[in-house]
Amino acid sequence: MKSLVVIIALAAPAFAAPHPLDPLSAAEYAKAVEILSKAGKLKSEVLFPNMALNEPPKAEVLAWKAGEPYRREAFASLYDRKAGKAYEAVVDLVKGTVASWKALPGVQPPVMFSEFEELPKVVAADPRWQKAMARRGLTDMSEVAIDIWAYGSPVEPKAKARLLRALAYFRGKGKNFYARPIEGVSAVLDADARKVLEVIDGDLFPLPPNASELDAASLAPARAALKPLTIAQPEGASYTLDGHEVRWDRWRFRWSMHPREGLVLHQVAYDDNGTVRPVMYRASLSEMMVPYGHPDGNWTWRAAFDEGEYGIGRYSGGLKRGVEVPENAQLLDADFVDDFGKPLLNKEVVALYERDGGMLWKHYDMYKGGQYGRRGRELVIGFVTTISNYDYGMSWVFRQDGTLRLEADLTGIMLAKGVKEAAEGAHAHEGTDARHAHLVAPNVAAPHHQHFFNFRLDLDVDGADGNRAWELDSRALPPGPSNPALNAFEMTETPIASERESARDLSFAAQRKWKVTGTRRNGLGGASGYLLIPGENAPPYLSPGSPLLTRGGFVSRPVWFTRYAEGEVFAAGSYPNLRASSDGLPEWTKAGRSLDGVDLVLWHNVCVTHAPRPEEWPVMAVHKTGFSLMPAGFFDRNPALDLPGGE
Repeated sequence: MKSLVVIIALAAPAFAAPHPLDPLSAAEYAKAVEILSKAGKLKSEVLFPNMALNEPPKAEVLAWKAGEPYRREAFASLYDRKAGKAYEAVVDLVKGTVASWKALPGVQPPVMFSEFEELPKVVAADPRWQKAMARRGLTDMSEVAIDIWAYGSPVEPKAKARLLRALAYFRGKGKNFYARPIEGVSAVLDADARKVLEVIDGDLFPLPPNASELDAASLAPARAALKPLTIAQPEGASYTLDGHEVRWDRWRFRWSMHPREGLVLHQVAYDDNGTVRPVMYRASLSEMMVPYGHPDGNWTWRAAFDEGEYGIGRYSGGLKRGVEVPENAQLLDADFVDDFGKPLLNKEVVALYERDGGMLWKHYDMYKGGQYGRRGRELVIGFVTTISNYDYGMSWVFRQDGTLRLEADLTGIMLAKGVKEAAEGAHAHEGTDARHAHLVAPNVAAPHHQHFFNFRLDLDVDGADGNRAWELDSRALPPGPSNPALNAFEMTETPIASERESARDLSFAAQRKWKVTGTRRNGLGGASGYLLIPGENAPPYLSPGSPLLTRGGFVSRPVWFTRYAEGEVFAAGSYPNLRASSDGLPEWTKAGRSLDGVDLVLWHNVCVTHAPRPEEWPVMAVHKTGFSLMPAGFFDRNPALDLPGGE
């Protein structure tokens, strides 16, 4: 998404994709690394925390027509581990040159694959760590699992180094070590020097007695199986997949997998009786933040920026039909690179499938007995990523009534804290752990926490230009001439004119929603628009002055609007790791740019406030959340009236 280059290539390379927004292929990744190497940029120990397509400027993509030449570039985030320096590069795959090379002083890229693999060995070999384990009766380091974390908050580096942290769990002879935390112990590392800087060896807590393994043998006996439920499509799927373009019913869109953002939708449009009408140029998960609410000093720093500090696309996992996705799902691969610039194929990580959509519309004529209705179908495209203990599923759902819905699935293993209590007693809600965590197993509590998901929605309702943002509130009218029977209420639409007023709050009392409108008028004379319908949500439970509200200020409001600008993609900034401040949404909106009749971007936070339950242990049943984008004046009437059948 960086736009550091202004030279437009004259022709696409022979191995390029047929569309400017298609993700880089394995051949293109290899070519980009080769170009960087020949240019002398890969000396020393240079790693690749991130590499992806450098998307062309939006104006170029919108003006492009099939068969025309287009620029094809790779964006690379690089880290010279030996020198401790970060860089950004843009590689022109057409000309075979490094088009841009930029040093990033003071920047730390996200945690890398190799650090997860190599640093636990460094920690395990440290005498101070071994002494801390011995205090707890653990002398066999093969039974101790070490989990690597970003440094967290507040950012107070003891040296100008790439700092990471390590947590301890008892693996024993099993696999599910997350169920048995070794509480009171952690370490701070200099990742570049491969050195442990500090071991925090605190109070002793009992080792949780239960391994809580998740394999079938450990969970036996299984309950009696239900009778088979099959999904049959004897004529095949109703969608077409041409490269990275999907067409289904009236919808069409492109998709890609980004190493940082995960699944990205591009150029979402609706075919309205032969007229292809833009709805959204780009939709992505911009950032995540998961702050924990326990005041223990070994917990206060825990607040994962899962996207900016790790990268949810790179950690996407293979899907299995009949488990994460239904039997009729088509599974798609994604190409990335590993830390060393080698092509990395994540197989079968994106699922595309149709599913039953339930009752779409219905009416029974109680006077004459006529019954009318249609059953809907939905198209789903989604993926699942795993960041240490937590697993997240993200799916976009296309409906036949013109609605687009985001469904987020939270599952995996809650982050566990070792405690002294083996059971809840008469005073279960007293004491520090009881106030800030819930007991989920003997000697295991799960601290309260929140999951913030920020979605960047570049809505182009009937085009990129001339969009406007509105806040919709409902309220009861005061008693008087306009409300004589005390039943009247109204809905107001207030324009959001500039970025200075663009950070918006939810209101249950007003049933608040937001709308983006374009310049087109519908058959009734109203503006064509799409509504944001929020789902589950909450404010951050962070006190004023919290370092997290500086690093992750985007969570302070659930809705933001910005004027479109190249490079403004990540809500907490491009590099939140080990950064005390943010160059994201709160900074961008200080510019106060006009939002009146321009290209707009809507940013929406979804928040799950998690008060753990025993029923979520040792693994969570899926918790669903999300939001909807619903047409509001985009059509003249119900667009699903022409579905066949149903009477």
